[in-house]
Amino acid sequence: WLDNARVLLRDVPVAFEDYCRIRPEEDALLENMMREKAKLEEVKEAIYCCGVKGCNKTFQHEHVGVQNAEQSGLVVSEEKALGIGG
Repeated sequence: WLDNARVLLRDVPVAFEDYCRIRPEEDALLENMMREKAKLEEVKEAIYCCGVKGCNKTFQHEHVGVQNAEQSGLVVSEEKALGIGG
């Protein structure tokens, strides 16, 4: 029945473009994924380095009680506590 209705085509030449064609929705999805990846990289670059391993906070902050090259670990600096300096 399908053959008589000429719905079944037995010898159809397949063009190269039909094999390798990227559909518009696939192209849009790829573009969106690349945009999201770029945003993620921007966030990684914007992370504030407080010197504490594993901390991913993006704003300037200090960890109380953690002394390292980036921070003293004190809530109030020694100078303020002792009234030294201006």
